[in-house]
Amino acid sequence: MDALDAYPGFANTGTPQTRAREAAAFLTHADFESVGLRYVKEINEANYGRKCDDTEPYGCPAGREAYYGRGPIMFSWNFNYKAAGDALGLDLLNDPWLVERDPSVAWQTALWYWNTQNGPGVMTSHEAMVGGAGFGQTIRSLNGALECDGGNPESVATGGGPRHRPGGGCRGPGPGVVPSGNPSGTPRGRVPGRVGRPGGRIRGGRFRAAGLSAPRGCGSGCRP
Repeated sequence: MDALDAYPGFANTGTPQTRAREAAAFLTHADFESVGLRYVKEINEANYGRKCDDTEPYGCPAGREAYYGRGPIMFSWNFNYKAAGDALGLDLLNDPWLVERDPSVAWQTALWYWNTQNGPGVMTSHEAMVGGAGFGQTIRSLNGALECDGGNPESVATGGGPRHRPGGGCRGPGPGVVPSGNPSGTPRGRVPGRVGRPGGRIRGGRFRAAGLSAPRGCGSGCRP
């Protein structure tokens, strides 16, 4: 409830159909990124050290390997922990492990990104779903650096294998339509940890879904 209270517009904007579609889109991403909500953190430890951006003035005070993907959209990178922590009143830059220790914080960071950050896209995922741009634009906002414009085509293929991302690609199948006939996703199918940098800078570090290609996810590749 803390997560929903932080962003009251989430799944509560527009018509009942629009609200349902936004909730379904978010849960579909969460299901895919966390492999059916089975994982609270990135599995492939080889990627941990890649999520520290040394160009940021605050650096990585918790250590270079501390900012790996966590939570339902595999929220990652030091700049996202810093920005989300500032917004939520939490010191996530110095204690990123709080996201995996506290389920409420995990969902709050996911909803913070969904509602406030456009990443490599041109709108937030919330704006995409309530404004009619559709599910495909949420992929672009959460994981567009890897999955859009020809990147990782297996992951966004419609009707693919059980770990493919539904949606007909980053353009989406139409205004606000969640494809596949299963609103909660088949594990579906941006991170939407994606998950892009605050201010629209590409971060490219969410749990990476690679469809049936190996290896599968966790910020660039692992299979449970």
